[in-house]
Amino acid sequence: MKVFCVWTKPAYSSDDVKNLYFSMKKHLSIPFDFYCLTDQAHLLKSFYYSQEDFKILALDVFDQSLFCGWWAKLLIFEYLHFCQVNLKEKSSEFAWDTNEDIFFLDLDTIILGPIDHIIMRAQESKSIIMLRDFYRSDKWGSGLMYLPKNRQSYKDVCLEFREDKKKQFRGDQDWIQHILEHQDKPKFWQ
Repeated sequence: MKVFCVWTKPAYSSDDVKNLYFSMKKHLSIPFDFYCLTDQAHLLKSFYYSQEDFKILALDVFDQSLFCGWWAKLLIFEYLHFCQVNLKEKSSEFAWDTNEDIFFLDLDTIILGPIDHIIMRAQESKSIIMLRDFYRSDKWGSGLMYLPKNRQSYKDVCLEFREDKKKQFRGDQDWIQHILEHQDKPKFWQ
């Protein structure tokens, strides 16, 4: 399994990435590799070289004007199905295989106890699992997502995304909902 986070400037710090990584190491006994999709790769290089299961996916290989801030989260779907939108080049330094499910967490997430049972139930469900928006129950939240491998619907998340969509949609989670709600509706954590 792969655990993902996204870190873009100016929000958060390398300490937030490391804290999430170490909390996952402490509270998840299922083997995983941790991936940080970031525009701040240079600030994680020494940590990257000291941790065998910590990987960096550098945002500088993508169109950063399109996929800036929380919109960078959409690139997880790119990672899963190579939709190739606005991809300049893929760095050979990083692994791009998509043969495993992804568990995504926002950097403001704190893991306080064991989560093996949550991951195992998600794996058994073979479903996309997301949050419900905390303030709008008819909307989805993208702060905690389980994304099983091999879903045809993932490619459309990036394939149809353009700059003008940023003005039409409140954020990445509204865009994800717009694309997936009629073809691959998720289950919800809560």
